[in-house]
Amino acid sequence: MAAFADELAAKNVAEVLKVEHDLLEAYTADGFCVALKQVIASAKPDWFCFLIRTQVRDFAPKLAAMVGKA
Repeated sequence: MAAFADELAAKNVAEVLKVEHDLLEAYTADGFCVALKQVIASAKPDWFCFLIRTQVRDFAPKLAAMVGKA
């Protein structure tokens, strides 16, 4: 995943945020949603994207609803 963030940062984008925390190492949809909602509220990005992974399919719809982007 770090390689993806580095590759994306090399593109023509204003900023890339990479979220890392020990509490995010063990996946739970609720945990990821709470953490990412805080990042989105703080950073106020115009848009955000994720790698296509099984976990993302699990939490992304809930996160989108939580931040009003569903």
